Amino acid sequence: MAVSRNGHLAQERSRRKQTRRDGSMPMLELASFREGAYRLFSQALLYPADERLAALATATEELDQDEDVLAQFAFFADWRRVLARLRDVGGPRRDLEEQHVALFGASKAGTLCPPYESAFLSPSGQPDGLLMARVEAAYSEIGIAPSPETGELPDHIAIELEFMAMLCGQEAAAWEADDVAGAVKAMRRAKRFLDGHLLVWLPRFARLLAAADRDGFYRTVSEGAAAFVLYDRDLLAAFLEGLSRISDAPPEDRSNGAQVMS
Repeated sequence: MAVSRNGHLAQERSRRKQTRRDGSMPMLELASFREGAYRLFSQALLYPADERLAALATATEELDQDEDVLAQFAFFADWRRVLARLRDVGGPRRDLEEQHVALFGASKAGTLCPPYESAFLSPSGQPDGLLMARVEAAYSEIGIAPSPETGELPDHIAIELEFMAMLCGQEAAAWEADDVAGAVKAMRRAKRFLDGHLLVWLPRFARLLAAADRDGFYRTVSEGAAAFVLYDRDLLAAFLEGLSRISDAPPEDRSNGAQVMS
């Protein structure tokens, strides 16, 4: 897991099968799907260790069951392409390892496709203290911090995607508890993080990967992730506009997170 809560690895909660309600709680079901999708993208962009590949295969099989429901969404075509590539992760692991190192590993010439926000937004292309502080402030809002076990900086693509998965998980838990205010708060945090971080650099990262990995696994995953975050941002904007009319929805959160994510 890319992030930890209170010093321990956060455990993925499989809520989806336990909380399906024959369509009676569509917001809960959608939040749970989004949680799983973000986590899938996150894990797929980390180094392809055996345990991670096994988890990806299991998650792909589970998420594939939503095909009939997801066919109505604009993201569906991109989603099917991603799942098709993920079903092939049982192939030669060495190929994936070599691709990952070639694309994301450091060399004397630099990193071909640096998977860090700083590489795209920092003037020097190096880790930026202010940017890193903004990312970490967003994480600390919900009591998490990057796990040292990943060996990655807080602005790594997989960690930012995992953070989005956690926000979707908080939203799903709130819907499950009929806590509209809590769900709206999680959705607003998610939208701010997309607007202030992932949407600013992930599309550029995906284009860079598309040029370097013309028909590879990581190109498909990054393009799918870029399309998904754009779709999710629009979805959140539409939902929040509708939910703003609900009397018990909280006002826009202007605390630490709203300031650092602007």
